[in-house]
Amino acid sequence: MVSPSKEPEPSSSRTEAWFDSVTEVESVSVVTNYQPKAKWNKPDENYVENFFGKYSARLNKEELKSLFHSNNGLKEIVNRKDGDFEPCYNKVKYMCEKGANK
Repeated sequence: MVSPSKEPEPSSSRTEAWFDSVTEVESVSVVTNYQPKAKWNKPDENYVENFFGKYSARLNKEELKSLFHSNNGLKEIVNRKDGDFEPCYNKVKYMCEKGANK
């Protein structure tokens, strides 16, 4: 005697069950270390643009870091960025890319 087979669960129910299980996991993984880009104040932005605007060639990261740590005005800007050189580097890099696309 063949027993009646259980009908497969409708796909919408399976999808719902899967989605419920995934959203529990996803809600935990949404937490990241992402921090929105901080706005530059206009005087700092102008200082960096004027300082690096005179350079015809793009400096490498180490050269930029050296300049930011040796020039008093640039050093103050790094200090206002909580000592983080990365936003300063990105600002100069973006300026160079923007200038190259003119």
